[in-house]
Order: sequence, then structure tokens, then C-alpha cells
Amino acid sequence: MARRCLIAFLAAGVVLALSSCGSGGKPRTFVSAAEQRRLPTQQHSAGGELCPDRDQSHRVRREITNRGKLHAKAIITAYKRHPDALVHTTYASSDEGPGSEDITVRALLKQWARDSYCKAGVQAQLRKALAVRDG
Repeated sequence: MARRCLIAFLAAGVVLALSSCGSGGKPRTFVSAAEQRRLPTQQHSAGGELCPDRDQSHRVRREITNRGKLHAKAIITAYKRHPDALVHTTYASSDEGPGSEDITVRALLKQWARDSYCKAGVQAQLRKALAVRDG
């Protein structure tokens, strides 16, 4: 019997996707379209967003840092709601070039907790969220 996959997309991105392909028969749930827009979609972007290059103007650095802080809050909020929901992300690999991957909110939070070392307060909030839920 052939497996059927159902994936719903909107022009703005993934809204909701349920798929049983490759997941052992369990439905895979994506974050909502609104959450997807609030979350960072570039993997390993915490360092660049929280600690922008010094060669940029103060105003630009502040805007980038503020966006990073908003992304951190969005990750924590999504993690509290559904840590195993999937987020559509992109990445750049020196071996494979650019690509995209669906990762869990938990995996995204772990990346940000690890890569946000330049902003100790934000890193502490991210690590606390992991510790509270995962014990």
C-alpha cells in the first residue's frame, strides 16, 4: 500500500503540514504560519543576530540585535507550546551549498542556546527554557 503525504503550503511559507511519510506513521506537525514568520529560519544565525559585525553602524547593529532578541523570545514561546513541532529552515553548507531542512523547535532552541554566547542574558533565558521543560 502506498503511503500518502499531505502537505499544505501558502505562498508565504508552510502553514500546516501533516505527513506520515518517514515518521513511523506518526503525523508530523509544523508550527503555524504566524509562528513561522516570527521564528528565525536561517540555521545557526544566533551569533550573527545577537552580535552583529562592528563594521556596521550603531543603528544597524541595534536593529539586528533587537531582531535577534525577538527571535529568541519567539523560539521560547514556540518551545513551550509544542517543542516537537517542525520549523522550515535554510542553511548554508560548505560541502553541499545552500539547502533547506525541517527541524524541531527543540533543535532550533538548542542551536540558539549554544550559539548565543555573546549575549549571556539571552543565552541564560534560552537555557532556562530547555531546563524547565526537559528537566
